[in-house]
Amino acid sequence: MVKRLFFYLLACLLACLLLLLLLEGVLRFIVRPDNPFLSYASARQFAAQPGIFAPGDSAFQRGPERMPFRYSVNNLGFRGSLKAQRGEKILLLGDSVAFGLFLNDTDTLAQQIQHLSQGGLTVLNSGVGGWGPEEQFAWLKDKLPMLRVDRVLWLITTNDPMDGLSGDNHYQKVKQRIQDRRGYNLWLEQTAIYAFLRTTIRQRAKKQHKKRLISVQKAESWLAANGCEHPNSHTVEFVRRFMKTDCPMLALRPDASAKAAEAGMETYLQRTHQFLQDRGIPLSIAVFPAYIQLTCPRLSRALQHQVKSFCLQTGAQYIDLLPAFATHKNRDALYLLPRDFHPSAKGTRVMAEQIIRHMKAGPGDD
Repeated sequence: MVKRLFFYLLACLLACLLLLLLLEGVLRFIVRPDNPFLSYASARQFAAQPGIFAPGDSAFQRGPERMPFRYSVNNLGFRGSLKAQRGEKILLLGDSVAFGLFLNDTDTLAQQIQHLSQGGLTVLNSGVGGWGPEEQFAWLKDKLPMLRVDRVLWLITTNDPMDGLSGDNHYQKVKQRIQDRRGYNLWLEQTAIYAFLRTTIRQRAKKQHKKRLISVQKAESWLAANGCEHPNSHTVEFVRRFMKTDCPMLALRPDASAKAAEAGMETYLQRTHQFLQDRGIPLSIAVFPAYIQLTCPRLSRALQHQVKSFCLQTGAQYIDLLPAFATHKNRDALYLLPRDFHPSAKGTRVMAEQIIRHMKAGPGDD
């Protein structure tokens, strides 16, 4: 009886294994699901490189309008190509806007700056989606000694100050995860089954987030209270999505959370500038304008004013991107509308043009 039970369990185990192998084969060679995620570096790679991603890795994804695009990682663990490194070397610091979410490698801000500078600038793209000033500063302290750069370009977005209030340092979590990974974990993450399940779970999470968005009426009420009486549909959608992250920094009357976020942002501005100043590396700071700052010009520009004031006091270079976006003849085309508010390829090109112009002019120009 025991022997028969043993063989029965063994047969079940083998059947499950064969089923998993069959499913892996179907997903890998027949279905070929999109792999929208870059893999983290191994512990050995992370110890030897500045970036968090696995060198040589690539990912394929479809953006908001189902347009396909690809990510690739260079041998530093950063996104993009390192071909023809010439001229001044700039480290780009930022979140998903700097990373180039939903854009091909050639359309990211880093690559646009390199292309438009005609070889005069080399830009290392250290941007990581979801990172705020706390994560960016922690990474900078850890990894800047591995790099030789002539300047740091910090791209700040309107949600960054609120990200600093979360209390979760995602860089430290990623760092710990990388250091804890072992051989079987690395193998598991390369399977098509893992990629399929991760993509499915992420899509479900996005659907759940969409269900939790505030109503159109609440969004319109917030806009009316802040001087935007006749908003377009994109403006309303922006408020529905970013009521807790961007909107507190854009309100005409800042609440307690916005004031705390502004104080936290000031702390990381000072820490980052001092850290770079001690190493003789100049700092340039650009602020990416939120879409509703273009459609509702009465909204607060407190973040832009804060960064500009800080730069005037410290000698850092301030790069104001808002005027170029606000006066563009087709402002909507600068964002990935209608379903996303990250910059489009046209948007990153406008940003790159302004950044190059300011860098040529020097710190005194804004």
